[in-house]
Amino acid sequence: EMLDFFYLINSFVLLSEIVDQWPEQFLLYYHIEKDEITSLRIANLDSRELIQDGTSLFRSTTFFTATLSPKEYYIDLLGGNPNDEEKILFLDSPFPKENRRVFIDSQISLRYKDRDQTLFSVYSLVKTAVSQKVGNYFIFCPSFEYLTRLYSFFEQEGHPEIDLIVQTRMMSENERQAFLERFQNENEKTTVGLLVLGGVFSEGIDLVGDRLLGAIIIPAGLPQVNFERDQIKAYYDNEDADSRKGFHYAYTYPGINRTLQAAGRVIRTENDRGFILYIDSRFRQTPYRTIINELYPDKIEIISPSQLRMQLRQFWKEQKP
Repeated sequence: EMLDFFYLINSFVLLSEIVDQWPEQFLLYYHIEKDEITSLRIANLDSRELIQDGTSLFRSTTFFTATLSPKEYYIDLLGGNPNDEEKILFLDSPFPKENRRVFIDSQISLRYKDRDQTLFSVYSLVKTAVSQKVGNYFIFCPSFEYLTRLYSFFEQEGHPEIDLIVQTRMMSENERQAFLERFQNENEKTTVGLLVLGGVFSEGIDLVGDRLLGAIIIPAGLPQVNFERDQIKAYYDNEDADSRKGFHYAYTYPGINRTLQAAGRVIRTENDRGFILYIDSRFRQTPYRTIINELYPDKIEIISPSQLRMQLRQFWKEQKP
């Protein structure tokens, strides 16, 4: 433990030397509990020059990920020049589009002040989505609190045909693995995982084949307001306050990234089939709607559980056995 602590302190000192070179692009702050400093943190506000210093050493650079949307944001964030956009290549998914169906319900508000009154509407839509085909599904919730309340609705209504598995706080590696092992191709009952958006199951999870048939994403994924993100907002507002650049860089775009990462759990190979359902009234607004339209030109707007039921039955009917 002492050796680990030494390496941790050494890394902090080395990072501090980088901060000295670009003091305006880093934030150094500390937490106080009971009048004592409990932690020190170095946060990067702007990594563009650091990245440019590295990429300038090479003739070309490849940034590889499935969630580089919106592209203008990532071009800027990664130190690129928007004027060189013609030199930047964005590729469509290589997987058959007919294997995936994307639904958007932008009628239901998931703003914090509205969540109590819209919870039953969300439950009704979710229940419909997971009831059209026996299989495995993920439901990504905005918080553990919301997850618990949605779970309570399922318990109260009684659904013996559905196995509900709930993500808990601070799961160990063994607990995470055991959680994922419940999602198997040969499950005889529908298995639904209730998860927190942006958590450990939102990325880096490969459940291929029929191990995952759908992902329901509630809501648009805005991170919680906190000191560090507010500093990012203030930093980029200094560049362009009129365009709300600061808010988008600190909250909107990281939130969109969360939703796209979660949605990416469904189709992992060319043989996978499944659907993605986004729920939040924010998807009617710019820039959410612009990004969704670019990524999913074939999306289907949903206004009721009955419409979703009809669309999903048709989708599953079209899939080859």
